[in-house]
Amino acid sequence: MEPKQVEKKDQQPVISNSNDNDGIEAGDKKRAASRSPPLSPSASSKASQPGDAKQMKPNNLSKKVRNQNKKKKNGSDGSVIKKKFADADILKEIEVLFNKLSDKDIHEGREWNYGESGNENEWVKSPPIPDVYSMIRSRNEAKKYNSAANSAASVKPCNDNADNKNQDDNESSANDTSSKTESTTPLSVFTDVHVLGLAANGIGLASIEPKDQVIESLKANKPVWIFVVPFVLVDEIAQVKVFRNQWGYSQCDLITITKQSVDRVEAPCKYFTKCSGCQLQHLSYQNQLKFKRNIVKNAFDQADKYFENFEVSQVIGSPDSLNYRTKLTPHFDLPKNMKNLTKDGKDQPAKIDIPIGFNHFGRRQVLDIEQCLIATDAVNRGLVNSRKETLENIKEYKRGATLLIRETNIPIVQEGEEENKAAAMKFEKDFVRDPKSQVTEAFDGLQFQFPASSFFQNNNLILPAFTGYARDEVARIAGMMKEAMKKNDDDSWNLECLVDAYCGAGLFGIACSKGFDKVIGIEISKESISCANNNAKLNNITNCDFMLGDATHIFKEVPYDSKKTAVIIDPPRKGSSPEFLDQLIAFNPAIIIYVACGVPAQARDLKYMLDKGALDKMYKIMDIQPFDLFPQTAH
Repeated sequence: MEPKQVEKKDQQPVISNSNDNDGIEAGDKKRAASRSPPLSPSASSKASQPGDAKQMKPNNLSKKVRNQNKKKKNGSDGSVIKKKFADADILKEIEVLFNKLSDKDIHEGREWNYGESGNENEWVKSPPIPDVYSMIRSRNEAKKYNSAANSAASVKPCNDNADNKNQDDNESSANDTSSKTESTTPLSVFTDVHVLGLAANGIGLASIEPKDQVIESLKANKPVWIFVVPFVLVDEIAQVKVFRNQWGYSQCDLITITKQSVDRVEAPCKYFTKCSGCQLQHLSYQNQLKFKRNIVKNAFDQADKYFENFEVSQVIGSPDSLNYRTKLTPHFDLPKNMKNLTKDGKDQPAKIDIPIGFNHFGRRQVLDIEQCLIATDAVNRGLVNSRKETLENIKEYKRGATLLIRETNIPIVQEGEEENKAAAMKFEKDFVRDPKSQVTEAFDGLQFQFPASSFFQNNNLILPAFTGYARDEVARIAGMMKEAMKKNDDDSWNLECLVDAYCGAGLFGIACSKGFDKVIGIEISKESISCANNNAKLNNITNCDFMLGDATHIFKEVPYDSKKTAVIIDPPRKGSSPEFLDQLIAFNPAIIIYVACGVPAQARDLKYMLDKGALDKMYKIMDIQPFDLFPQTAH
């Protein structure tokens, strides 16, 4: 189902990246995720003077008061913002964007946030735009503004600056004893920004200046302040409000889209912008694939200039961009006081009304999810079942919990047919909720069984293309090598052995086993090795041998000539270790297929091999082929 393109609208609901809590100190890493707007200086001072707190020594101040005294040091009063509190990934994305816009070589151009002397430019420590200081207001003013915005009174244009900020705060203080709907002082200045690019996590990087002016400023080494905005697309103009200033950028909430991109579509899910699960539903699927191809290309280009010489193939998309996910893990939190649960009536039993779902975007709370559009029908049936049973038995829980729902395939065997016949490859989709339950996955005439709690790819629609590519590439390259050997009068060469490192339940080893004398898989998990060997038997494959052990020492157990061996590695998201890569280089297999879910780690590992002299001298990159296993998300 392809989302339809949405028509341009004059106003859209506020998409908030902040929550309703009071502001937080920029350095409080644990609470930074709540993204609350910090208190203005006046609001902080009011909150920090209850009773005789002014006469108390600092060490005797309550923790709440001490924290409130610190809250004003987050750029809202013009104070310097420390770099250590900024998101390093966002700073890196900004650097890449600036180098791209200014046509600077990413490996040779100087960093955008440093002067020619190597010292930090002052403008990245605090916003260069005076109005940015006045873009942050207190929580109370936000409530008054929201109340006023819902009334017939219109809000005057926000042209506040640092000079009249104190006047606004004083007026707000005076109105605290009057009706809360009388003040129209806004939470923040609403600012139109131009979206320059998207970060790898799908969030927008924008500037007050249009792109052409930004390019001129960058080429002239003039400062450009970046606004980080969710749910926008490149070349859009968006109205935003700042809720926190960081070192080099401001974090914003999206108010509305002033100018829409032609690539914007109507998100199919009613929870989009609220649920943290999907980041790209507002982007057409074909453009999602282009976006992800650029992510892969940028990751390799940043790793080393050497990789700029290689083309990244077009992303192979999922057959369906919705209804593909075979596993969900919704969760819930219990209220502190279970007596606060709602009731249907005085004489009725308590009606449990606890949200069960996924993290709410920008808030520290759970968003109630009744249906997930990217999950399969079987998983959504399991979600309904799980929600119902959990709420019925909620009083048995002492704390919140994470639930598991996973799709499984039940073989359908007609009467008189043997279970191991081809007819048994017809399946009925069902779900399991017990982490210890056995799950059956089936594709391309193969079956894989594993516990519901263990790792396995969560998009079975793309598995035939995913594993088929690895199998076909090994065969294609082996054929090229055999032809080259024939030209050198060596007619005896054949690829004999396949090593499946980080083999898991045997997905790649079993799917690619045809044509090899031996497949050797190794995995550190005893449970996974047991599953892999059982799966080989289940599929009547006799040339696979899966062993328990650390992949770092796998090649000591390979009894085959390395020149006649292919290796498939599928490490976790963090990538491979230098120890593993060193022994891989020393083993020197004929072909290496590197499967990665974390592209930056993959590029880093290949850079390590390049530095060790393996790439360019021992090996040549034949193809970089991305697959989209998670449509609608930035993964």
